[in-house]
Amino acid sequence: MNRRQGFISARTMAALAALTFALVVTQGCGEGGHDDGEAPHEGEHGEMENVTEPQSYAEACSVIHARLEEIEELLGTGELDHVHAEAAVIRDVANDMAKLAAKPGSGVPSSALREINLTAKSLAATFGAIDEAGDAGDSAGTRKVYDQMVDLFETLERYAEADHEDH
Repeated sequence: MNRRQGFISARTMAALAALTFALVVTQGCGEGGHDDGEAPHEGEHGEMENVTEPQSYAEACSVIHARLEEIEELLGTGELDHVHAEAAVIRDVANDMAKLAAKPGSGVPSSALREINLTAKSLAATFGAIDEAGDAGDSAGTRKVYDQMVDLFETLERYAEADHEDH
């Protein structure tokens, strides 16, 4: 084998090793792979929950809205230990909001992108506080953070509603 063939073989072996590692890690991320377009999100403290990643800004707003309604129900029933799963999805979707708003055809005015970015980051950052309050069984603390989340979300949702009104 000449020197070039040895180099190609080493690169091929390295690529195969990386692919094998990626497959092993992916298999360990939950129940099966994620070929279905769904991304793993933490479920109740460590369990993985598959949630389809929103493909548009308006869809992301719908996902967050639904999860906020779930948290509202959990506050009503006192099942604060289940807030973690809903808040984790909100955090993950909020982290993608600026990217979705900036996509061509999103309907979001470019003048709103900075506000959306900052607001979405603030919304995502509420995860720790609501998780901690829920884990502690602190109904008043959980409600306080939830109310902050709703206020932040209303700013984000305003731009999704403008998108729907334009079409």
